[in-house]
Amino acid sequence: MTTPASPVTGVRRQRSPSPEVHRLQSQLSPSRPPNKKGRLDDEDAVQPLSLLQLSGLRTALDLQKAIENIHDGDKLGHCVSKIRIVHNRADDYRWYTAEIEEKGELNKRARKGEASNEKIIQELVPIYERLCVPFAKGVLDQPFRLRITRAGCPFDGELDQRETHTRLQHWFDNAALSGYGDVLAQETKFDEDVRKAREIPASEFSVEPALLEWIQSCWSKSFHPPGVRVEPYKIHLYGPGGHFKAHRDTPQINLVGTFLLGVGDTTHQKNLVVNGNEVSAKEGEWCAFYPDVVHSVKKVNFGHRAVIAFKIFRTTENQDGAGTVPPEYRIPVAQVLNKLQLPIGIFLDRQYCIGTTQLSGFDAFLLQCAKDRAASEGFVVHVLPVVTKGDSVWWTNDSKCKDRLEADVYAFTDAHIECILGRGDEEVWKRRDVFKDVKKVPFFSMDFKQSTVIWKEAVDEYENHTGNEADVYREDSLYFSYALLMLPLGLGNPEGIAEDSEGSSGTASEGADGTAEGSLDENA
Repeated sequence: MTTPASPVTGVRRQRSPSPEVHRLQSQLSPSRPPNKKGRLDDEDAVQPLSLLQLSGLRTALDLQKAIENIHDGDKLGHCVSKIRIVHNRADDYRWYTAEIEEKGELNKRARKGEASNEKIIQELVPIYERLCVPFAKGVLDQPFRLRITRAGCPFDGELDQRETHTRLQHWFDNAALSGYGDVLAQETKFDEDVRKAREIPASEFSVEPALLEWIQSCWSKSFHPPGVRVEPYKIHLYGPGGHFKAHRDTPQINLVGTFLLGVGDTTHQKNLVVNGNEVSAKEGEWCAFYPDVVHSVKKVNFGHRAVIAFKIFRTTENQDGAGTVPPEYRIPVAQVLNKLQLPIGIFLDRQYCIGTTQLSGFDAFLLQCAKDRAASEGFVVHVLPVVTKGDSVWWTNDSKCKDRLEADVYAFTDAHIECILGRGDEEVWKRRDVFKDVKKVPFFSMDFKQSTVIWKEAVDEYENHTGNEADVYREDSLYFSYALLMLPLGLGNPEGIAEDSEGSSGTASEGADGTAEGSLDENA
């Protein structure tokens, strides 16, 4: 008897995988140990959830509840790229050669015109790979002054490489233990199998304004958005046996990047791994990246390493992405978008938190090109957070049974969330109903390595669900995928209703970005 392969299922919740307990730990005594469950508990450190609920504020747990109870009526369409990936994965398990023509669901959709759009989207890939630069590194060519006031490891002056070994050992011995955020459980935990490190919070060290200005300039030369402000976050320290599993930095409204500046490294290794790049923590060496980029710290076999982590926040409003893209790429991108058949959805490169209002990097440029076409042809452009739910079953033996490969995409705007949670009034339902007639839209992605979690039978928990901090009280502490949704007139916003910026949805005709941007930072 033929038996189906184990179903491979996935939900695009896009949580932040980053560990660090900045908000909680900075309010607790540095020596306070975690409780028996490995969590931080302190009645004075956080506000009771009941008070937040009474105030009407949403929390990360509210968003988790909304995802679990998402309505079928909010389904916008399906992700062609995801279905294709799972189909190819299924073929890897078969002992026979699958006849693609017989895989009904895949090609039924392709015959509806999706194959044409899929080929057109692929024309963007070379440009995308050239312009999507999520990581940069270099060396600070001038000394800087660092002041540490933490008890047990005072320091005030420039870094002297001759004293690196003694200095790092002293800082490490007197620093606080580092936790990590279990994003699925929304708890801050301490587990050396996940993270073994120490830290000094920003309240216990400072740098001069000139260094912050240099970091700001350095970021602006490599990334979009260029208009940013820089905030010191923590000094991260790793000693023998120290490590941090793969994670992303916890998102936050208007947080667009992470900047790490080395202040000493005696490991004789490059332990930090960001986007496939290995980086040391030697004095003056730096790296920068978007907060949703997966990174890790390999096990330290010998010595110590220390970096100062800075958060990069957006400051300039209404920046479009066109100014950051070389002119030779603008026309090719516009030509590709002009050939796409509507309706269509395109997953954006970066991940963002709920409530963000502007995009970063290539996403900003792609949106600007779409709005340019919309202005000339008169269609509707939305940028909105989405949830993708997948349920796939395939057969490993040659049987008459058909594979079931599904990847449904749901709208997850502010209005949709409120309605799912039972909080929607007439105005909220009106905003949600903008998408009520939007159905069967094909969605595509240029690079699922960035904008989605690749499906596997066994997903690495830490890679997808670990963050620097878990903050159950902040709804912006979770990552979500966002999509560019291009609709012909009569679909999506038929009455010209535009959601506010918090809803992360808008129309090109009204000039409302409704875009997203913001993600936090916390690093290794």
